[in-house]
Amino acid sequence: MSQLTKAQMIFRLDSRDRTIDSKSTTDFQIETIPIHVRILRLKQVIIPNLFDNIRNNPPSNKNSTFLYTTGGGLPQTLIIPNGFYSLSQLHTALETGLSALSITFTYDSITGQTTISNGGAVDFGILDFEDGNTMANVLGIQSSATIAPAGTYIATNRPNLYNHSMVYIASEKLTNGYNMVADRKRLPILATVPVDKEYGQNILYEPHTLHDISFQEHGGTDIESVDIRLVNHDGETLSLPDNHHIQILCEYDTTNVR
Repeated sequence: MSQLTKAQMIFRLDSRDRTIDSKSTTDFQIETIPIHVRILRLKQVIIPNLFDNIRNNPPSNKNSTFLYTTGGGLPQTLIIPNGFYSLSQLHTALETGLSALSITFTYDSITGQTTISNGGAVDFGILDFEDGNTMANVLGIQSSATIAPAGTYIATNRPNLYNHSMVYIASEKLTNGYNMVADRKRLPILATVPVDKEYGQNILYEPHTLHDISFQEHGGTDIESVDIRLVNHDGETLSLPDNHHIQILCEYDTTNVR
């Protein structure tokens, strides 16, 4: 007579093994050998912290557009290339893009505020976030203002170049349901990963307590492919360079017949 026994197995996922039609290293499918899963537990996640702090995507987090006016005219756009910037590097990039207008940016380390100076011959208008300047919050600009020639503007708020404090791993196949509500959407979140390493370092996340994701209600589930997305708190897919990769290690209970 055959006998059913429980066995624990390790399930490793690596974005380098993604299918050829996967979108990216943060939004991918992996085909696996067929496995039968009764209970799944996340054990480890490794993600490179290469998230840009100046970026033109995803939509809710884009902050690379500096909107301004000259001489009271229509708004003009300066887009700073995606990247990870210090405040001084961002100021330099803005000054380079606005060099024809003689606009300078300085930071006061005592007050923590940025000053914008107009060395040109015409009025220079700065726009706030509500007026479409996605970089306003980065620079601490709270409200739109006009800077006369030889005049200055001191940003009300302190600059904010902080990046994602948390990223999320979403997977419909591995979560057995939509378990997180964000921005009026339901998301199937496998892991909530704190970004606790400096830019350029690997984030290593290992849960203190392994949480059971159970598929036993229907006798387990058969898995032959897995979907993985790395998302922000709004459920939007994040970007990483395609020559870097994400690694996920899970433990699962299956059933053996002997």
